[in-house]
Amino acid sequence: MAARIDDDDANSAWFLQVEADQVLCVWDWTERATERVEVDLIAGSSPTPLAIRWSGNELVPITPKRKFRRGERKPEQCEVLRGRVEQLDQLLREPGEKKLDARPKARLEWTPLAKLAEDLEALGFYKYVFAEHVEDVKHEADRGAYTWFVEVGRAFDADAERLAEGGVSDLLDYLRPALKAEGCELGAIAQTYDAIRGYTLTIGGERHTLWNQSEARKSWELTTSRTATLINHKLEQVGSDERVHSLHGGEDAVFVLLTAAMRDRIATSGVFRAEEIPEPVATAAAAAPARELPAG
Repeated sequence: MAARIDDDDANSAWFLQVEADQVLCVWDWTERATERVEVDLIAGSSPTPLAIRWSGNELVPITPKRKFRRGERKPEQCEVLRGRVEQLDQLLREPGEKKLDARPKARLEWTPLAKLAEDLEALGFYKYVFAEHVEDVKHEADRGAYTWFVEVGRAFDADAERLAEGGVSDLLDYLRPALKAEGCELGAIAQTYDAIRGYTLTIGGERHTLWNQSEARKSWELTTSRTATLINHKLEQVGSDERVHSLHGGEDAVFVLLTAAMRDRIATSGVFRAEEIPEPVATAAAAAPARELPAG
């Protein structure tokens, strides 16, 4: 059995069941894990050494890939966890080696930023964060809006080029935990990408055209807008008030999940610059994804 979790620096940790009660963590950029792996620990930049060899039959991950959440421990290369892959969420919340600087942070001084952090709690801003880490993430607001959105589990890389070239499936996998918390289960995702003919995505029997051959010149723009619209439609279907908002654009684009009330409170706080405030995604008919149910 295997599972994969990515970090914010595009590194991937594979968790492999090697014994009945032992899970091996292997950091590698491979998209597929197999039955056997050899790792030569060579001095170099962490977490990925230079020599990893996979062989044997491919392992099907027991869950879709996701990203590490705040408060989860990132194991070292080739560290062995005691337990089962099915228990991975729990295992990563168990304490590892104690850190020297584990002192609790002082309460926030009563500033406009602190008031914003407190006001957003009542609006559910921290619901994707483990309860024991909420007070800590309030302090992250002074590092800038983008960093804050990342730390509370609301920001997702939406590089327009990467999305248009087959990256929407990865984005949706990273979004799964937040969407699940809203009551939205995506199920299996399949996609077909061709650099000339276009890009389609199938979710739960619905086929979505992100761009076709005649739209190739606008593939970045269309894929970004159609993906955001697709996600917002899924959220609306389950009665969630959360919606995708966009921050920056192009290769620097970021999707940020916010309710209208959260976005308005952030925008009117005067704390962040205008360019740091996510904007609602346009839902013009021309940007809407084409959907069709398969015949039969």
